[in-house]
Amino acid sequence: MTYKNLSPEQVKSLYSERCGFVFMGAQPSSEESCEKIYKQIKEFGICDYEPDFINVFNPAIYAFIYPEDVYFHHTHSADFYEFCQDASMRVGGQFQITTLKFFLNNI
Repeated sequence: MTYKNLSPEQVKSLYSERCGFVFMGAQPSSEESCEKIYKQIKEFGICDYEPDFINVFNPAIYAFIYPEDVYFHHTHSADFYEFCQDASMRVGGQFQITTLKFFLNNI
């Protein structure tokens, strides 16, 4: 997997039209943990592809950015939010997962 260190502004100007999600943890995460997250998104059936790259905003905030022609299944958007809430609750709310678009619109 490719990792980049772009600023939020760079990601917003270059990749805001792409599908993706952002993982925001209470503490730093490892590359292994990040790769486990996107594999679970794939296994959950939300997206059939792996991210184009993972952007590290800081050691606790990662953006998973997918290729231009890849979209999350629209019929599974509710499943994405359910997955995010369920995953966060399983570890006591120590992290949040949101869509790339929501994250970039709120920076």
